[in-house]
Amino acid sequence: MSYMELFLLAAGLSFDTFAVSFCGGLSLKDKKTGAKVWIYICFAFFQTAFTLTGWVLGMAVESYIQSFDHWIAAGLLWYIGGKMVVEGFRNKGCETAVNLLDTKYLIISSVATSIDALAAGISFAMIRLETVRLIAGLAMIALVTAFASLMGINGGNRIGKSCVGRRSELLGGVILVAIGIKILIGHLIV
Repeated sequence: MSYMELFLLAAGLSFDTFAVSFCGGLSLKDKKTGAKVWIYICFAFFQTAFTLTGWVLGMAVESYIQSFDHWIAAGLLWYIGGKMVVEGFRNKGCETAVNLLDTKYLIISSVATSIDALAAGISFAMIRLETVRLIAGLAMIALVTAFASLMGINGGNRIGKSCVGRRSELLGGVILVAIGIKILIGHLIV
């Protein structure tokens, strides 16, 4: 997996964070910068931790599923991406603002938007991602997720209710499905 593909994966995973942060930004007007930075850190931490956990789990079972691991990696990305596309069509935008200043809701939102990263981490193990690229991928996931949260919160503050969250989920889903197709084609052609 190239660095550009890692970046696109990080971007695809961060669209859920953007959508939730956008909704949360509706209720964060005129809040202190420290509170917002805590939100960015929380989203980035959970996204990165779930990816790393998925990689560890995937490495534990990789030798048992080596002959069909590319199907698992592609299938996981298709599932995540397909789910995001379907949810993007179902959601009508931000009906209610999410209170990200409440630690309980922030953690629940961070975990909920990071579940997909667990599957992405498993796919890293299935394609035997080198350690250097894994570290680079984790760093990209953390930074892109924090940036997506920042953009979402600021966008929610400025724009108000909109369909931006729905569109971001659609785009993120399409990116993940495309990466899954590329992984499968790469293994089937070689």
